[in-house]
Amino acid sequence: MFSQSRLTFINGILFSIFLLLVACTAANDSFQSNQSLRIHDIQGCSHTSPFLGQQVAGVTGIVTMKDGKGFFIQENQSDDKDCSSEAVYVYAKKYQEILPGDFVSVDGIVNEFFPGNPEDHNLSRTEIELKKIKIISRNNMLPDFVILPEDRYQMPDRIIEDDQNLLFDPDKDGIDFYESLESMLIRIPAGVVVGPRNYYNEIVVLPEQFLSKNILSREGALLLQEDDLNPERIMIRLNPQIDEAVPLGARLVEPVNGVLDYSYGNYKILVNGPVKIEPLILTSLPLEKSENDLRLVSMNVENFSRFDNESRFKKLARMFVNDLDSPDIIVLHEVMDDSGTADDGNVSSQLTIEKLVEAIANAGEIRYGSIYLPPEDNQDGGIKGGNIRSVILYRLDSGIQKSTQITDENAPNNPFRIGEEESVFLGARKPLFTILEFQGNPFLLVAVHLTSRAGDSPLFGNQQPILKPEEMQRLGQAKYINHYLESWQEEHPDMPILVVGDFNDYPWSQTLQAIKGSILADGSQALPTNERFSYILDGNAIQLDYILASKGFAPNLNVTLPHINTPLDHSAQISDHDPIYADVSFP
Repeated sequence: MFSQSRLTFINGILFSIFLLLVACTAANDSFQSNQSLRIHDIQGCSHTSPFLGQQVAGVTGIVTMKDGKGFFIQENQSDDKDCSSEAVYVYAKKYQEILPGDFVSVDGIVNEFFPGNPEDHNLSRTEIELKKIKIISRNNMLPDFVILPEDRYQMPDRIIEDDQNLLFDPDKDGIDFYESLESMLIRIPAGVVVGPRNYYNEIVVLPEQFLSKNILSREGALLLQEDDLNPERIMIRLNPQIDEAVPLGARLVEPVNGVLDYSYGNYKILVNGPVKIEPLILTSLPLEKSENDLRLVSMNVENFSRFDNESRFKKLARMFVNDLDSPDIIVLHEVMDDSGTADDGNVSSQLTIEKLVEAIANAGEIRYGSIYLPPEDNQDGGIKGGNIRSVILYRLDSGIQKSTQITDENAPNNPFRIGEEESVFLGARKPLFTILEFQGNPFLLVAVHLTSRAGDSPLFGNQQPILKPEEMQRLGQAKYINHYLESWQEEHPDMPILVVGDFNDYPWSQTLQAIKGSILADGSQALPTNERFSYILDGNAIQLDYILASKGFAPNLNVTLPHINTPLDHSAQISDHDPIYADVSFP
């Protein structure tokens, strides 16, 4: 048993601990109640709240929008600092019924929420994790919308970030500009859709005031430039009840209103109400063609599988027959093996190819032969078990045939692949080489699908400048292909070379310069600048697909980028790429 003195000593310690806890609690309560923080204090002029992790109380604002996990509140009186947002998201697992227009007071903990995984390199959204809420009044008018663009809020129109996130500069950097408006009510009075509706019911709009300051295609695509990343384009997430097709070039009939949020690499306006859009009606331009010329098409068909819906086979077949006039050669990229995504060791794609060939025959009564080499199982990248590869289809009635004229160490077989043992092609597609003859004219055709850009961090991300982890591998592949072709050309100086495919890089990139080197020319450079795109990413139109030719033969190419796929609403797209087409004449 404890002695009386021992008990007295222990009781004294316990009483001291009790007083200390009371003092800490009182100090904490005093900190909360005396802080008198407003929303713009919590947001601060930065991407991270200066009060991160701290408890706050009595933060007031008007509810502007709610969702399944919380709600947005905004001050009805802004401060004189344009760099700090007047609104914040309140995260709440459950809370009493509130409505937009309610003036509330909230207590909670300030957090930064990062969507996705750390390797996605997303920015965070400042939040208050709700502990307590009080409704002060109801049926208040919502705060005024920030109208973009207007005199007070001039949107940066070239730079997203140029100081590695070291300075918060909303007047110059697009990433900081949108952060300064995070969670606030935003209005876009007028604009043009530069990114058609995607799978997540999102569109990308370019405000009307910027139309004359940018390079746009006839369809309304906004061209990305080496020195202009187009920060003024803005994503809009449509009301989930709205499921109407929205193609490229559509115009806003009425202003769009919503709350500015951030998720998965983009700032975006969340819209609750209807969005009235007037689609652009375009007719496709005729293809350049001559009866005696070779007509060549290359297209990434995005993980094409024989298990795809029948409608995809029919749409793809009709595109080749009707829109592309049954070309002599079709080079496909991302054709999966016959078991699709099943990782079962199967690498053949013969059943998939036969099904497509049959669909084309049904659409246009034209029969195609095929050339491909299966990869080793799970050694060429892409979806695990998919074993994507490039496949060459050629019209059986066009006189095209595999050449038997060349048999040397540069062409041990026909067809053949290169780079099988090279480190730069580890886990990546190996280029497919084949020597063909057209009307007695031999030529080398190379089907290329370089390493993807899947690992790139987002333009509006927490890594500035953005990370491009696959860039060096892509560059190494380009250099290897060019060196091989240099040797080939030394041995066969009179044979034309055509290199076609998805290079996964920009026209001004090191990759393109390396693969061309001193021996190849880009046929699409003859096109107007505003038509040089084959892919649209978050409203930026970019060229990833090319047809190159040996320099002496390049004048014989007439290249077109038919925009018959990327401008469409996602529900109508066959792939995420446009085809690239060339009319090729032989002397």
